[in-house]
Amino acid sequence: MKKKAIISLSSRQSDNEEPIEVVTPGNFYKKNDCYYAVYKETQISGMEGTTTTLKIKDDGLCLIRMGSTNAKMDFNRHQKNRSMYKTPYGVVELEIKTNKINIDIG
Repeated sequence: MKKKAIISLSSRQSDNEEPIEVVTPGNFYKKNDCYYAVYKETQISGMEGTTTTLKIKDDGLCLIRMGSTNAKMDFNRHQKNRSMYKTPYGVVELEIKTNKINIDIG
């Protein structure tokens, strides 16, 4: 059952000491063994018209964006993953190395 929720995210890139923080309304639910947080991007993020889904698993999370920006990015502790990030301006290939991941569902 989907529930309305306030979704709070914080991330940090290795070359940037300041965290990127997002607090936005969305929906939260559990399906099978995963939790899902779903929210719509706004003009502030530069991705207006995009829906972001966070699929939260025991060993990490998968970020899925669909709309004006399309991407599927996996974040698993101590792993490198590649992703294609498609924007209205072109496609960028990303390599993601996750050193640390903290997930608090509560």
